[in-house]
Amino acid sequence: MGIFQIPKYNDFKKELILFNDIEDVSNVSIILPDPPNKNKIANYNLSTARQKFYRTPMPNNFDKLSDTDKWKFIDQEWRRRIQGYWFYNHGQLMYMPGIHYFYCNWWLTGSVHPFFRVPDRDFFLHWKKAEDNLYCAGLIEMANRRSGKSSRAGAIVYEKISRTFDAHGGIQSKSFNDAKEFFRKNITHGWRHLPYFFQPAFDNSTNPSEGMRFFSPAIKGKNRQIGYNLSLSEELRSFIDVKPSHDIAFDGARLEIYIADEDAKLNEKEGNAWERWDVVKKCLTESGKLIGMSLHTSTVELMEKEGGKHYKKIWEDSDLHDAEVQKNYKYEFGHTRSWLWQHFTPAYRGWKYDEYGNSLDEENKKELLQIRKILKGNALSSEKRKNSFLVREAFRTDAKDCNFDAEILNTRLEDLSLAKTSPLVMGNFEWKGDVKDTFVEWSPCSDGKFLLSHVLPDNEANKYYFLGGMKYPLNTHLFCSGADPFKYRETLGGKKSQGAGAVFMKYNPAIDNPNTDIRTWKTNRFCCTYSNRPDKEEYLEDMLKMCVYFGCELFSEINIPDLWDYFILRGYIGYLFYRKDLKTNEFLNTPGAQTNVTIQEQIYGAWDMYIKRNGLREYHSELLIQCRDIDDDMGKFDLFVAGGYALLANQKSIVFKEEKQDIEVTDLLHIFKY
Repeated sequence: MGIFQIPKYNDFKKELILFNDIEDVSNVSIILPDPPNKNKIANYNLSTARQKFYRTPMPNNFDKLSDTDKWKFIDQEWRRRIQGYWFYNHGQLMYMPGIHYFYCNWWLTGSVHPFFRVPDRDFFLHWKKAEDNLYCAGLIEMANRRSGKSSRAGAIVYEKISRTFDAHGGIQSKSFNDAKEFFRKNITHGWRHLPYFFQPAFDNSTNPSEGMRFFSPAIKGKNRQIGYNLSLSEELRSFIDVKPSHDIAFDGARLEIYIADEDAKLNEKEGNAWERWDVVKKCLTESGKLIGMSLHTSTVELMEKEGGKHYKKIWEDSDLHDAEVQKNYKYEFGHTRSWLWQHFTPAYRGWKYDEYGNSLDEENKKELLQIRKILKGNALSSEKRKNSFLVREAFRTDAKDCNFDAEILNTRLEDLSLAKTSPLVMGNFEWKGDVKDTFVEWSPCSDGKFLLSHVLPDNEANKYYFLGGMKYPLNTHLFCSGADPFKYRETLGGKKSQGAGAVFMKYNPAIDNPNTDIRTWKTNRFCCTYSNRPDKEEYLEDMLKMCVYFGCELFSEINIPDLWDYFILRGYIGYLFYRKDLKTNEFLNTPGAQTNVTIQEQIYGAWDMYIKRNGLREYHSELLIQCRDIDDDMGKFDLFVAGGYALLANQKSIVFKEEKQDIEVTDLLHIFKY
């Protein structure tokens, strides 16, 4: 036959670049196979307008064809399923990997076979690249609703397991019932409508709901479905099953394919997506080598608050071009920390298509941007989350779950995440020479407990004065702080309480002109945060050093009176913040406040006002995250409470409705021994 010569295609690009228009997803290079001769490519003789993907149906009167013709057709379809399919699409040479051809030509979704769409082609090409890579365990995917991701996932697990000996495909979803529903709609339905030569021998019912076993049936004769099968001369001994959603459901199994459907919707009561994946990826290895693949899917607008957090961790650890990955792994393509690769489909790539399956990106963008233009606040934030152009929009908190302006919080968090350098410095406060009650120094370090966005010059730090033999802070006109002390218990969900503290830098007219745009101000924002769980005494001493360094008072929750007691014991009662009852113009006799319903309402109000006025220039992302995520239980959000107390201390007029308590300072010396 001679040497096969590949014809020259002037308009054919052998390399395809995915995600090159999405700034927060790393580009992926796909190298396409060499095309065959032109006369071997489907639609070669059609006019450009008529060139598109056409299904190849079963021939008419297939059962009456000769055995030769039957086998010829079956062989053709098996080759396309394995090797892929070339066709002309409106004048463009197009390659579909085998799984994509199988999906479009034979896999039934609902009442129709899937239409050919270029974004689907890109996904399946990416899947094949991952499948061919020795160091990749699969893809983590984000896409809009009704994008077909569940149908694609169902086809993937069936296609692989139904042609592999001794293989196991596993499925989990956000609940056991959801996993069974996924199986019924996206596997059983498609399998039942396949031609017999793509249905291996099976011993389950004809309408399975929880699994599919490719073993020889126990009942033979006329009760056995399908006839012969070209590809398999014996039973596969393979199976697909679904499991409950909890983390260890597949522990100890050997998996060739694993599907995690709607991973980001996993409620923490049902399981933890990150912990679950940590278990499952061990099921995909044997003797230290990957032997299986995994696909994790999520609908961008339907992420549970907690489930989305764990899914986001997997996503962030799946960036192939992350600097840390490149530093630590020297493979040809690279191992990510999660073992997965990212795949993201923006909303405008799938909103509308032309008849050839091309996404009308520019038209779609224009329409979606027009929708955004007329929305504001939480409505705008929800729209961006629902129809995301970027990954960071997909991970926004749903506005309906946010107590504050979600658009401000999400926008600022996105800005901070994209910044080339962080405005925060990590470190600790230390007594000079390790001698207490001298001079507090700021000591930057990579494992510090504090985050500062404003470091004081030495001549502005540690300012104080004496009055009546007692030390008082001298920078109270510049700074105030709040704290939420340790609660030695676990909060709901098993989360341990943190010791938290925050310092607020008050508005300074010497620095910021009141007539200028508030968005340009450098003051009137937080400048220090602390959220840790060290030893109890270490936390109390950290809060003391923080106040001494900034020369400010501490407004603390006193449901747990540890800080109150400790500051008095150490001789720093002058650093405690006492509230003033504006009705009597007198200070209350106790510092801090009980976090009761009244105080909680005032904290929420203070945060609401602060976010609206200053949220877009806040540097401490951890504060913004807690504001974004907080629900009705403040006890789970220690830094939010600490920051709220700092904001209350900054307010010039607060009316406290609780009764005044007549307690003398001398009565407070019931000090614990620390």
